[in-house]
Amino acid sequence: MCDYNNDATINTQYVEQLCETDKLILTAKYPDIAKIVKTSASITIASFSTIKNPLENKIVVNAVKHIKIVYSSNASCNQLYCAKFSVPFSIYIPIGNCNSIIDKIHFSVENICAHQISNKLISASMIISAWPVFKTEVPKKKCPSPPPPHNENNICKIKKVLSVIFEKILSIIVLVLQFIKMLISRFSQKPHKCKPRHCH
Repeated sequence: MCDYNNDATINTQYVEQLCETDKLILTAKYPDIAKIVKTSASITIASFSTIKNPLENKIVVNAVKHIKIVYSSNASCNQLYCAKFSVPFSIYIPIGNCNSIIDKIHFSVENICAHQISNKLISASMIISAWPVFKTEVPKKKCPSPPPPHNENNICKIKKVLSVIFEKILSIIVLVLQFIKMLISRFSQKPHKCKPRHCH
């Protein structure tokens, strides 16, 4: 059985329910029924397809009900027998104007009840829910942008050039300062007075 909450992609507006009663006849290999002890069922899907028309789209599902009846028989007081039945059926699921891609069909047996009609005949009623599960589009992964070019080599080169330029500027400044100092020292000296020459 399926639980509606097990799949996040279920859209409850597309859940279709079906109530059917099947007459199950025991074959000769099974002994007569005295009492039905337990009843269970499961669903397998044979095929499904989508019918598209202007009014409403429908999903046609062909499936099989697998019914298991456990019962006791008057033939043996202490023994239980298990009769298995496979009953084909079809169900239509209206989906309006939905054009999504169907991934799978889920079924849930909501209830099953079996009644003995005769020694060889059983009436089994089932309530079945069916709904489509649509394929969810996986978002495309964005390619990571390439990392910026590695500029360490360029930075090193720039640093070296700047270092050379700075050294040259410093050497020029030193030379200029030395020249200025020399000029200052030269102009700061007192002029040398020449002694007059005496004529004989």
